[in-house]
Amino acid sequence: MKLPFLLTLVLLSGCASQPPLVVRLPSPTGRTLPIKERESVRRHEQVKAYPLGRYIDPHNPHIMHEGHTIYRVEATAKWNLVPSQAEATRARPKQPVSPTSTPPPLTRDELVMELNRQRAVTKAVIQGGRTVSEKLAELNQAMSQAKEVAERNQEFQKALDETKQRLDALEKEAAGQRSSVRPQSSPNPKIEW
Repeated sequence: MKLPFLLTLVLLSGCASQPPLVVRLPSPTGRTLPIKERESVRRHEQVKAYPLGRYIDPHNPHIMHEGHTIYRVEATAKWNLVPSQAEATRARPKQPVSPTSTPPPLTRDELVMELNRQRAVTKAVIQGGRTVSEKLAELNQAMSQAKEVAERNQEFQKALDETKQRLDALEKEAAGQRSSVRPQSSPNPKIEW
């Protein structure tokens, strides 16, 4: 009995695989932030205390709680995504202003010429506004005239419809009178002249 056991043990030990090689890198060392810097990175949670008086347990009317204070987390800790002014200037390097990047100051003649050009453009814009206002007034007047013409056309159409109805009624009445009055036949059908 010992022989099969030893044989199995020898065979299984020969089949054992090697454990995988694990390379462990040293973890980066961090530093503890001073209290002054913590608020610029993460905002603290806000906890408020609420004093309660005696009250009856809402789940069991046979239990009364003595007055005590409860603490509630009003706002959890959050990351501060708005950098302070010092951090913003530290993160973004200042770019030197080269003297060639700013335009040279205008001379007096160039300044007067630019002012005159601006005045001409302003006058043109004002004149365009007046023209638009005049055209708008003409359009409003034409619209009111078209409205009056449309109202008159409606009145004429209504009068024409009423006249047609009266004419139809008169024609029916005349046809009814013709059928009721028959011409009398003459006693002597042959009249010679």
